[in-house]
Amino acid sequence: MSSKAKRVLPTRPEPPSAEQILADVRGTHPSDPVFVLPAEPPQQHGPAPGCAEPAAEQRERLYRQIRAYVGMNQRLEHSR
Repeated sequence: MSSKAKRVLPTRPEPPSAEQILADVRGTHPSDPVFVLPAEPPQQHGPAPGCAEPAAEQRERLYRQIRAYVGMNQRLEHSR
């Protein structure tokens, strides 16, 4: 009969504090994928590649992205 010895796993590190998260967010470059990629997949299909997006739809899309970004920053500030 053989038994496998249990491996001892290392302990998990402590999660970052709100200050560490804010410092990390403030220290990132504006072209960082976190700020470039949308937080959620688009709800509607955009124009076909190569076709210009209508100005009103583009404004609405940018507005939603900005609101999501501002909301995330506000939640981080309130968590301090």
